[in-house]
Amino acid sequence: MNKTILLSKVMMKMYFSWSAKSGGQKANTAIVGVLMIPLFVIWFWFLDSIIGGLYQVLAPVGLSPMILALALLLVSIFLLFTSLSSILTSFYFSEDIETYIPLPLHPYQIIFGKSIGPLITVYAFTLFGLAPVFLLYGLYSSASIGFYLTAIIMLLLFPIIPFILSGLLMMIVMRYANIFKNKDRTKVLAGVFSFLIIIGVNVIIRLNQDTETVSQDVGQWLAEQEHILWNTTKFLPNVFLATESLNAQLPMWQSLLSLIGFIAFTFVSVTIFLLAGQKLYYHGVRGLSGGSKGKKSIDIDSKSRTPFWSYTWKEIKLVFRTPSFFINCVVQNLFAPIFLAIILFLDNGIGELTADIGSVDGKYILIGMLGFTLFVLGTNPTATTAISREGRSWFTNLYMPVHPKTILFSKAFSAFLIQGISLTILFPVFAFVINIPWIYMTLWLLLALGTSWFSNLFGVYLDAKQPKLDWSDEQQVFKSRFVPLQSMLIQAFGFGIYLFILWQLPFKNVAVTMALLLLGICAAIYLTQRLLHSIAKNDFHRIH
Repeated sequence: MNKTILLSKVMMKMYFSWSAKSGGQKANTAIVGVLMIPLFVIWFWFLDSIIGGLYQVLAPVGLSPMILALALLLVSIFLLFTSLSSILTSFYFSEDIETYIPLPLHPYQIIFGKSIGPLITVYAFTLFGLAPVFLLYGLYSSASIGFYLTAIIMLLLFPIIPFILSGLLMMIVMRYANIFKNKDRTKVLAGVFSFLIIIGVNVIIRLNQDTETVSQDVGQWLAEQEHILWNTTKFLPNVFLATESLNAQLPMWQSLLSLIGFIAFTFVSVTIFLLAGQKLYYHGVRGLSGGSKGKKSIDIDSKSRTPFWSYTWKEIKLVFRTPSFFINCVVQNLFAPIFLAIILFLDNGIGELTADIGSVDGKYILIGMLGFTLFVLGTNPTATTAISREGRSWFTNLYMPVHPKTILFSKAFSAFLIQGISLTILFPVFAFVINIPWIYMTLWLLLALGTSWFSNLFGVYLDAKQPKLDWSDEQQVFKSRFVPLQSMLIQAFGFGIYLFILWQLPFKNVAVTMALLLLGICAAIYLTQRLLHSIAKNDFHRIH
């Protein structure tokens, strides 16, 4: 047990250590936390409309606990599928696996420590998905203090079962399927599968844009079913036990018994998971040395290109050839445009939106298009991981005969080119689906290119100030740091305030609006270029 605890502490420090962070980095993390509050408020308001509609239909017939059952079931399914990629990377494809195997450790001890990183992400999703549901349900039902205490226990223990099911599935697959020869392809498939699951859930949600109508329809359907509680939760016993524990309509002894059963079921599942890991884990990692590494060294061909273009091409190849980088930097580019297309097609809003475009002033069309473009560009982490993706090989940049400014701006430009995938998809959506006039499309394209260049300059600057070069697997570059989120929030709130001010100003002249938008973008580009020049001149050799 002492070895297990010690190993877990070491792995947790590797994932979340603050010892190497400066005061500025810690302050930036706090700023990100503050900026997340408005997003959480919006999410809380969205759930309130859904739960309120369900409660109005289900409470009169005594089926209000079904709200909890459905929330627990949906979160379980979401965690079950989204955990696959992170478990696969952490358990099998991280670069430190070969370091732990020769040590006098049991497989279950390595699995226990390796679970910490993915579990933190699972807990974050659970807190975001279930905590507002529990709070809102408690308020609507005037629940007692016992309900809230039980809900806290659920938040602590509930994510464990879906995580264990994903882990068991991955260990069985890796034990009996020799996929190390296609390790990179496996990573891509796991990431794309998770991406498709998220898109699929969004398709179901967007089948009707009126959340209150959806809630009432679902509630009416549930009210007409018999034994719906068991039928909904029978596939995951922990969901049934959790729902029974939170069900205030049951006698106290029955809810307490369900809570004890839930806790016992969780601990038995953890035991089975560790025992299975003891038998299966080493068999799964046996072919590790035979697989290709996720991170590849790519030579810079300087015979036919300038250093700038050679380094840019090297960055693009690194992103496209490394599965984790490809999923997070390229595949993620597709999410927002596809999300927009789903909204338009499934809500049957294309015709109405197209008809309304002709009556909207050009000022508001430009600001609206640019606002959505900012969201799309801000969610892409290509620039905010440009330096961190180098990992421990970053030091080679300090000795290459290439100027620091060339390296930094090449990274920004390669991210700019990759980010162009989003703009390439958005263009036909705006032009041919929504039928935005071509004059506005031309102006938007100019604004979007300038905004993209600023976004990537700013992302590289933030990554240079807060790099993470000591990662053991590529997922840590994206999942255990706040720089991508910090960049998105700063851009969203900074430009969002500027766009809001322009929206509220009394003039509607398109030329004036375009001039002010260009002025703001050019000022932002000038400022970030100066900041990046400062990094190249003064701090490049201090990046570590």
